[in-house]
Amino acid sequence: MPPTTTHNFDVFISLRFGEARHAARGLEKALQAHGLRVFLCDIAPGGDIARAVIRSLHGCKMAVLLGTRTYGQQTASKFSTYEELRYIIDQEKPFFLVKMCDDFVEPETKFHLPSNVAYFPWLPEGGDVPDMDVPVELVDAIIAKLKTLPDAPKAPAAPLQRHQHGYGALPPPNIPLMGREEAEVLLLDRDDCAFGDYVVRRSKADNQVAISLVAHDQVVEHHLLQKSANGDYQLNNHPLVPPCKDLTAALEHLSSNQEGMTRTYGNTRTNAQPAPQLPPRPAPRSAGAGMAPDNGVSGFEDHPASGFGSWVNSSNDSELYESVVDDQQQQLHAQPDTAVFRVHAAASGTTDDNTLSDNNTNAISTQSSSASLLMRAAPAGLKAFGSGVGGTSAGAVRVNGGNRQVPREQVRLKLGPNLRLYVVYSFFLLLTAVLGTVAIASPFWLTTPSGLTGNSKAIGIVSFCYDKNDLDTCERYGHSPKDIPIEYWRGTAGLFVFAMMVIWLCFVLFLFTCCAFKGLTRPQIGLLFLSALCVMIALFLFGAGLKDASFCGSTKRFDRGDCDLGYAGGLGVATFVFLIISATISIFVKSAEDQIP
Repeated sequence: MPPTTTHNFDVFISLRFGEARHAARGLEKALQAHGLRVFLCDIAPGGDIARAVIRSLHGCKMAVLLGTRTYGQQTASKFSTYEELRYIIDQEKPFFLVKMCDDFVEPETKFHLPSNVAYFPWLPEGGDVPDMDVPVELVDAIIAKLKTLPDAPKAPAAPLQRHQHGYGALPPPNIPLMGREEAEVLLLDRDDCAFGDYVVRRSKADNQVAISLVAHDQVVEHHLLQKSANGDYQLNNHPLVPPCKDLTAALEHLSSNQEGMTRTYGNTRTNAQPAPQLPPRPAPRSAGAGMAPDNGVSGFEDHPASGFGSWVNSSNDSELYESVVDDQQQQLHAQPDTAVFRVHAAASGTTDDNTLSDNNTNAISTQSSSASLLMRAAPAGLKAFGSGVGGTSAGAVRVNGGNRQVPREQVRLKLGPNLRLYVVYSFFLLLTAVLGTVAIASPFWLTTPSGLTGNSKAIGIVSFCYDKNDLDTCERYGHSPKDIPIEYWRGTAGLFVFAMMVIWLCFVLFLFTCCAFKGLTRPQIGLLFLSALCVMIALFLFGAGLKDASFCGSTKRFDRGDCDLGYAGGLGVATFVFLIISATISIFVKSAEDQIP
């Protein structure tokens, strides 16, 4: 059974202080007058704002969102309405929206809080001023919704779950994107918190694998786990003994081998806020081969947590563990209950695509095989035309009055054996242009799982749908490329649109080539291969941008998280394939034209 979380607050007020500070104060007082426990961030300068916000948001019964114009905007602050809204949506936290503007500025806010979400309108006439009146109807509506909520949080909101297989390893999906403060809250805010508990996470700063460990009373250490050049895992830049080639083996080794856990340097200590008293540590293990020598830490040298961190002797609190790691990925599997080093499951999430692999098998390959790019060299030059009068052969061109006339036999040659090639080329050009145009215009690149509203959303490059089953809910992000919420996808849109314009131009040029027998095929070859390159880069940018797709849960580059690939994404890949085929056929078309004298 997962540990039960006690509600610290009834209401958590989320707001942009520059736009609704006084409105929030008035609402806080009005709700407190009805006996409700209300959290409104009021941390003194230098206080740990992120920790206070995370604990309060996680422990509240319901969040009240004061939706002003820039609500949900990402800022340089450590924790803002951008992170709060993502947490509320990801954890399916009950919320009450107070809409205090005509429309939101942020595209992601519009996406997460669409027009079909119930809200209470409140547009103060005098703006956000001190001692403003709070509508009685608003307070009553908030209290009414609170009464409909259960006293205990839903299972998906539980931040930490003990899995049935016991301690020692994490089952997939196992590596959530999590900051240090979040990891500390998850580890310490539990009644059964004990020394040696840890979570494996990917840091928000640079997507690395890190281990957060309860090392002492109210102390959490953070350690970097990465691969060296020879493929062996290292703990804080020091190799494990014996060497471990994958993440599963590395965690198993750290969970059962105290000698390996002593190799820590540059650890960071974080003193958490008061939490339940930790239970007594387990009985010390007997020393044996491979165990660490006594490091002089009284009372803790025999505990796994002391082995996994020389924090008492460490004087350097620098974040050495935040160095870049690119190939640390390996899917974890459940291990037997043999480790003294205890583990609890990572934050909620059930997506099979969120596991990591050492060989980056989830990366999109854009390298075409040589067989798909075989080309035949075009003739070096054009054949010369004859200029004789009379007595010309059937293959010559007669010149009458300065106008070239192609004999009937040559017309049959061009429209006969080469007719099939022209038809095939025109078909692939048209098919590629249509597929690419539909792909970039369609919102069905990704589809999200059903969220709080029960609707599955459709996400595209330039548009999206609140409900994938209702096309009337589809709309564009905006009229400017800057309105596209993910920066990488702006590049995808630009390159894809350029490629489609070029393909349609090539199709029009070919119509003139086919009907007027003019040599317009040569420029098409270069244009088509240029378009193929643009589409390939566009697809790569789309995959790279998935790391910012918060609506898909826990994602990374080329990992769509909880979302499913829609048909438009498949059309984008098909566009690239057919574009390569069309460009290759254009070479044969040019060669066939050059064979005609």
